[in-house]
Amino acid sequence: MPIVLHGVGKINICTDMFISMMNRIKAVTNSGTINYTEVMTATEAALTEVVKSKLVLFGSQNRA
Repeated sequence: MPIVLHGVGKINICTDMFISMMNRIKAVTNSGTINYTEVMTATEAALTEVVKSKLVLFGSQNRA
């Protein structure tokens, strides 16, 4: 059942995205050296995972 029917009109996922991104940055930079390309690639992957999971959760996948 769509969550809109329960009165939900807006969903913020920004906090989930920031937490995922920060956890990934901490994991990548844990070695003590910082490689910008590695950090950005890992960050993008983390954000992509969160967004994909939210699209599935909200039933919005494969919709343009």
